[in-house]
Amino acid sequence: MKFKRRRALEVPPKIRAFINGVTTVPLENTEEPLKSFVWDFDKGDFHHWVDLFNHFDTYFEKYIKPRKDLQVEDNFLESDPPFPREAVLQILRVIRIILENCTNKHFYSSYEVLFLLSKIDIPLLHFLFELFFIAYDRSMHRHIWWKFL
Repeated sequence: MKFKRRRALEVPPKIRAFINGVTTVPLENTEEPLKSFVWDFDKGDFHHWVDLFNHFDTYFEKYIKPRKDLQVEDNFLESDPPFPREAVLQILRVIRIILENCTNKHFYSSYEVLFLLSKIDIPLLHFLFELFFIAYDRSMHRHIWWKFL
């Protein structure tokens, strides 16, 4: 789900530089600039990272959602290209780190693709559970759980 900024917000230059470094790389190489990502910022605001989350959603829309092996529909056994496991793990790792360090994490709402990803394998499922746990905010738990149903 593409995110929209709910308010005008100046993105700190260091965050903007990282986001530009990721979004200017071709989608098929998205994992490369993510491999070295560590949190080296002050306490963040979810809205600073909207462009990066939208970039990740674009990746998921192109490489994950159309996969027949993740959906039970006609011809779901047809062969798909190899699953981009390393890229997906890097994206999930970066999302987790950002949500751990940001306020307003309850705005994160790309759960649909995360549920698709839960059908892949156990290590990936572990990443997803961590991500769900971090996104789960006690003050927002009712809103998040309704999104899952």
